[in-house]
Amino acid sequence: MANRATHMLDRCLPLPTPYDPAEDPPGSIDPLGTVTTAEQLAEILFPGLTSRMWRVRHLTFTALAALLAERAAAKEGGNEDLRLEARLGLERLFVSSIARKESHEDGWQPAAKRLPGISLARRAIQAGNQPLGKQNFLKGQAINGPFGVVQRLARNLDIIDNDNRLSRNGEQLLLEWSAEQGLDGILDEENSGSPGAKWLKRIASGVVRHVQNGWWPGGGWSGWDDLATLLRPDTPDSRERAVLFQLLTDPVSDVRKRSIELLLSPATVQAYRAATTNGSAGGLDQMILAQELPDRIRGAEEDVDRLILYTANLIDSFEQLAGHLESAFRGLLWALTHRGGRSTVDQLLADPSLAQHIDTSRDSLAAATTRFHSLMSRMPEHPQVAESIDSERLDGVLQDALAGVSDRASLVQAVMDRHARVQQQKKKGVWVERDEPHWTLMPGFGDSEASPPDYSGTYLHPFRISNAYSFLSDLGRVRGIRVPDAEEN
Repeated sequence: MANRATHMLDRCLPLPTPYDPAEDPPGSIDPLGTVTTAEQLAEILFPGLTSRMWRVRHLTFTALAALLAERAAAKEGGNEDLRLEARLGLERLFVSSIARKESHEDGWQPAAKRLPGISLARRAIQAGNQPLGKQNFLKGQAINGPFGVVQRLARNLDIIDNDNRLSRNGEQLLLEWSAEQGLDGILDEENSGSPGAKWLKRIASGVVRHVQNGWWPGGGWSGWDDLATLLRPDTPDSRERAVLFQLLTDPVSDVRKRSIELLLSPATVQAYRAATTNGSAGGLDQMILAQELPDRIRGAEEDVDRLILYTANLIDSFEQLAGHLESAFRGLLWALTHRGGRSTVDQLLADPSLAQHIDTSRDSLAAATTRFHSLMSRMPEHPQVAESIDSERLDGVLQDALAGVSDRASLVQAVMDRHARVQQQKKKGVWVERDEPHWTLMPGFGDSEASPPDYSGTYLHPFRISNAYSFLSDLGRVRGIRVPDAEEN
């Protein structure tokens, strides 16, 4: 009966579309091509926010960088190339200013935390205050620097426009920030005598010298202290915080507004605070999305709550599906490693440890596919979800799962075929060469642990919960929480 039901599910689903590597987040390691769907699901709950965003004050920096870049380009006759170069130059000076403070003064380590490029700036200072430039700063700086990391959210909040120019909400943000810093008139023309206009002109002049002539300021440059203290990432001021929180909770995005409200629920904050003492990032996301948020809104009649509940359930179901598929794939890597990197499929499946691992993955996958298909059938009730994700890509994951639930060999075939298809679309090599009858593990992809990797159900992908809490902590809306560390470049 179960096989007949599986067959019927298989027939009713559309065929998967080709994997699109252009949609992958930067630097993702994604052997089965599930990252993009996870990102699309996360986007429903927290539009514009990503797992690379940790400091809410980088939005203020983005507004200032957009203004300074426009002024620098205008001064040089509207040179659009200079607009980008000035923005990147300001980033390098800003990150270096934080690294300099950290190296000479106590209490600056929190400011440097989660700042893109900080490790490279530290290295340059330790090497004798070397200038930061394109060759020794972030690769792909336009995307990976402080501006690039948050520009998606900055656009979503109308802080900058699609051309990275200062927009309406960015002007409001800068006005509040500059008033608190004693820089009134920051938006005035550069020939104005206002404190803000004079300060911006001075900083812009230094940035232009840096990008056009390779100038790197000496230790006495006043801009070092200004950039670090006025834009210190971990200490936005009260009026600035109010604007940022208002933008993040603007009813224009009712789902993001409501998701943040749910995260601010005392019970949810308490649960997150308790879990951060020993939980992984994936475990934290799972605890919030699979337990806390549903507990807060289950049975609610409001459309936005029903949508959030459905999305949270869909995320949880997708993660289990993707997790069991990847667990089977990782088990094969483990088995190949323990056979010297080369083996036949029959020899691999004759290993009792791998056989048990594959059987466990397959049994769990069967239950996960049933739940996932049930949720997919309800998607027409939630058109906002259907419009936000590539449903054919989502169906493609389910198709591959269904192809693998009948027996061990079918699951092995399904995950390996999916991996080969994903890597081909990425234009990258497979991790395992399948030249019959032997399979060969490519260098760098082995697993030498004593037993196959055990999948505990913890989410594989980030869903922005910790990022949102990091923002809320910086905004003073939650206290006493420890947000997991992010990687530093």
